[in-house]
Amino acid sequence: MVLLALFTLTIPIALLYVFLLKFGGGFGAQSFFQLWSAEMSPTLLRPTAQGIAFAVVRIGLGVFSFFVPA
Repeated sequence: MVLLALFTLTIPIALLYVFLLKFGGGFGAQSFFQLWSAEMSPTLLRPTAQGIAFAVVRIGLGVFSFFVPA
């Protein structure tokens, strides 16, 4: 995002931004979280396991967000 904040939007800047966005997307935690959470549970239990995992994360984030302003 710093490219778009510092430089005028031109075709080369836009292409560089898209390239860096796609290049760096595979290194983030989201890719690993989605891959490993799906593959660590048996096929029959996978939807339930993913639902519970996402629910725990979202509820935890919701509780945590109450304490952020403090």
